[in-house]
Amino acid sequence: MAPYTRPETVLKRAEELVAVNQHTAALQSLQEMFTSKRFRSTPLTSLEPIMLRFVELCVTLRKTRSAKDGLLQYKNISQNFSVQSIELVLKRFLQLSEDKVIEAKRTVDLLHPEPQDSTVAVDDLEAAETPESILMSAVSSDQNRDRTERAVVTPWLKYLWDAYRTALDTLRNNARLEVLYQQIANEAFKFCLEYSRKTEFRRLCELLRSHVANVSKYAHQAHSINLADTETLQRHLDTRFAQLSAAVDLELWQEAFRSVEDIHNLLVIAKKGPKPSIMAEYYEKLTRIFLVADNRLFHAAAFSRYHGLAHHNVANDAEHQKLSDYVLLSALAVPVHIPSTEDAVRANHKLSAILSLQKIPTRSSLLKDAIAKGVLNRASENVRQLYQLLEVNFHPLNVCETVAPLLASIGKSDATKKYVEPLQNVVLTRLFEQLAQLYDNVDISYALDLVKPLGRNSEKEVEKFVIGSVAIGGLKVRIDHVKKSIAFQEDIFAHSKASEVAIEESSKVQPTPADLVRYQYARLSDVLQNTLYRIDGVSLQSAQKAQEEAYAFAIANMEEERKGYLYRRAIVTRRRELAEEHSARREKEDSEARAQRAKVAAAEQSKREHEEGIRKEQERRRREMESIRIDEAKKLAQNLAEKSGLKVDVNNVEELDTDKLVALQVEHHKKEQNQMSEKLRVMFKRMDHLERAFRREEKPLLAKDFEEQQKADRALYESKSSETKRVAKETFEQNLSIKKRLQRLQPAYTSFRATVESKSAAQHAELEAKAKAAIEAEIADRKAKAAEQERLAKEHEEAQRAVAEAEEAERAQAEEVERQKRNAMMADKEREEVEANQRRAAREEERRKTEEVVRKQNEREEAALKKQRESSFQKTGSVWGGGAAGGARTPSSTGSASGASTPASGAGSAPPAGSWMARRRQAQAEAEARGEAPKTGAPPPPPPGRGSRAPPQEKPSAFGSMRRPEGARTGSGAPPPPNPSRGRW
Repeated sequence: MAPYTRPETVLKRAEELVAVNQHTAALQSLQEMFTSKRFRSTPLTSLEPIMLRFVELCVTLRKTRSAKDGLLQYKNISQNFSVQSIELVLKRFLQLSEDKVIEAKRTVDLLHPEPQDSTVAVDDLEAAETPESILMSAVSSDQNRDRTERAVVTPWLKYLWDAYRTALDTLRNNARLEVLYQQIANEAFKFCLEYSRKTEFRRLCELLRSHVANVSKYAHQAHSINLADTETLQRHLDTRFAQLSAAVDLELWQEAFRSVEDIHNLLVIAKKGPKPSIMAEYYEKLTRIFLVADNRLFHAAAFSRYHGLAHHNVANDAEHQKLSDYVLLSALAVPVHIPSTEDAVRANHKLSAILSLQKIPTRSSLLKDAIAKGVLNRASENVRQLYQLLEVNFHPLNVCETVAPLLASIGKSDATKKYVEPLQNVVLTRLFEQLAQLYDNVDISYALDLVKPLGRNSEKEVEKFVIGSVAIGGLKVRIDHVKKSIAFQEDIFAHSKASEVAIEESSKVQPTPADLVRYQYARLSDVLQNTLYRIDGVSLQSAQKAQEEAYAFAIANMEEERKGYLYRRAIVTRRRELAEEHSARREKEDSEARAQRAKVAAAEQSKREHEEGIRKEQERRRREMESIRIDEAKKLAQNLAEKSGLKVDVNNVEELDTDKLVALQVEHHKKEQNQMSEKLRVMFKRMDHLERAFRREEKPLLAKDFEEQQKADRALYESKSSETKRVAKETFEQNLSIKKRLQRLQPAYTSFRATVESKSAAQHAELEAKAKAAIEAEIADRKAKAAEQERLAKEHEEAQRAVAEAEEAERAQAEEVERQKRNAMMADKEREEVEANQRRAAREEERRKTEEVVRKQNEREEAALKKQRESSFQKTGSVWGGGAAGGARTPSSTGSASGASTPASGAGSAPPAGSWMARRRQAQAEAEARGEAPKTGAPPPPPPGRGSRAPPQEKPSAFGSMRRPEGARTGSGAPPPPNPSRGRW
């Protein structure tokens, strides 16, 4: 992989190579950039000039393959960002190729001025040159125009054809490039028409068909073509119509018919048909194709379709008459007998579908359709008479004589001359059909006399026509050359080929024996039915009554049947629409899923490629750095070996370190520097002694040389001085003589000068006056303009001042409104703050009052508790408010061996002071002290109300409450009275 280089550098390098006529090297340098991984990330603004130069070099060197590869890579990059860029490059590519072809043709015209058509003698541009042609060109010395064109124009024509194919392959199956694709296809058609390239036109048609056939293959791609889109389908139809026109112009009828099939396939897909003018042109081309194919039936059918679309756009009556003649003559020229074999029917069904016909047309249906459209009334007199003679008043004995002048007049026109022979065949067919119905045998001479007015004078011609009719099953005859007669055979029981041929009923003069035998049972049935009705009238009346009832029932139920039919039709239509919608939705979902999968796969592939590219780039850099290190080490080793004579093994330089080599080089350099300093010192000393010796020897010679130099300078000075004096004297004398000659002109010069000065003074004064007047006018004009500008400036300034004042007033008013709004907001805010403060103060006051109530309640409870404890102490002598009843543990007496406290009457630990349980137990203790029975059933007092707070309590201890009564705390320190119920204090 080539290293990446900046696009500007690559383009500059290519331009330099082109400047020195190195086009191949320039193209190679541009191609190397395409192989770089960073080529895809290069901006289009930098790539576009490179691509333009690239296609120019490809055209100059005729490198089709290189151009195709470069255009494909550039399309992959630019199609997601700028479609116009790839369009510009491709148009430039094709324009350069066309210019080369034009230039080659101009060169041939200069070499061979004789006029000639634009076609090239080479049939196939892609065919390789044969050995025979090479030998002929080598041995032949004749330089004619054809040979020059093959040598000069043909290579560029081949390159232009390759350029069109390359452009179409590059733009195929891409919705964003579809418009340019169709334009280039049309230009390729024009190329084939201009240079009559029939082989290339066939290949171009095959290429376009393959592109359309691959649409479904690339449907999963991001920018694939959707033929269901109306605009895309219309563009393809336009291209196919242009292809059909080109095929007809080149007279490639097989390709024209295949183009018709392509158009039909696209029309089947299309939801909206093309314009009537385009379809009219389409049917007109079909008429020419069927005429060349000698298919008279579908030629007439195509003319009928063409007439239905084109008669509205006909400008005058003459054109109407001409078109009507074509339609009627083509219908009359349809053969009476059309083969109806299986292959023929299949082919006719296919052609009917191409013409958008529901069924296979017939001669009678085409004529009825033409009469219904009023074609007979607009046709010319000769055509109308011909129709009357062939279809209305057909007389077999004199029809040839009466039709011959009409056919002769029709044959005079080149446009209708092609219908004369088919019309003669129709006349002969009708003639022999009616002769077969009237006669069993006729003489050949009699038949020749009948057809002689048509120009069929030869017996061979009549015999050939009769045999042809027998071959397709139209007639069943036998020619007897011995008796010179024609025998019409009719096997009433045989199933001959005539049953496979469509025979019109109007051509029958009377029923044939075969018809009589074939329909005898039907006639017998009709006779027996009529006899039965005549014998038995009741059955006839019942049958008539049943028929009338059935008819009445049908009439009565007709509307209901019609509604039912319409309802069923609407249901079928709706189901079809739902099925189509479901199919379209499923197809869309499938395409989206495929696109998503393709997108994910592309992303993964891109990620893998990116990672692989990074790994390869790192590996490449590592290898480059290693190679650079090795090269530098080798160069250092070689320098050391060459300059210093050190023995360094260059082959094993990988084992050496670059730093060691550099250290060796530095050491060697210092050694060389010392040696050089020593050499310079010795050389300086030697040169100093040598210079001193030279000066000692030349000192006595300098005085002698100075004297000789003085003498030479004196002699030179004297010679130069005398020469200068002589030249000055001669010049002075020459000037004096010139002065004497010129003094004679002094009076004339003086007078002429005075005249000129006077005239110049007058002119100067006049011009000065005009200038002053112009200056004064200019000054006045400028002053007026300045005053006007000053006035306008003042007006503008006043207007600006007024606008500024108005804006200032508006701004002040807006500020005042804003200030009022702000003041109102501040007032609202202050009012809200005052209200909040009042609410806060009210809450504080309420809380303070609550706390005061709680405090007073606590004080009352404290006082009550204190009083209760004092009374309990006075009664029980215990600080715990009742020994056995209180349930508190008291310390045992001093003399107790166990030291355990005496438990109360079954109670556990004392309840918290101030609780309802403590108050209940206290009340029980007081009742027992008074000798009253305790109230066991009385409910306990309720707990303090909301807002009251219990007095502070001590944490219960194993020894009970350690708080002493107030009297005990405030007394003189005497011990409390002894408790009679306890052992010790």
